[in-house]
Amino acid sequence: AIAHAAWDELRAAALDHGLPWRPSDSPRATARRLTDVLSLNDTAARALTRLAHAEERARYARAPGPATTLRDDVRVVVGALVTSATRGVRWRARLVPPSAIAALRRAGSRALDLFYWLDVARIRRRRA
Repeated sequence: AIAHAAWDELRAAALDHGLPWRPSDSPRATARRLTDVLSLNDTAARALTRLAHAEERARYARAPGPATTLRDDVRVVVGALVTSATRGVRWRARLVPPSAIAALRRAGSRALDLFYWLDVARIRRRRA
């Protein structure tokens, strides 16, 4: 669960700062691409590699292994991501983060679905 949470936090930060995130990519491919796009230093690149390996183990291994440094690794990689962004992108990520907007859209869509089904149930009840 810790590895998934760390990977989700990294994904949200990347999307908030305008970086492409391909859901079809493996964690290793995503880490490789982000390392190239961000020109990460050795410390941040190693942290990103640890995050990708932890996510792969959490997804595919029977025993995911220890997650001792993942919080610090996320902090290092997100810090590198923030410093590579322009001032405008950083402000947009703080004030109107796309990852939060997407979550609001999903919640709104679910609420509309709920109202639709309540309306259908009301109509069926009237007919009966």
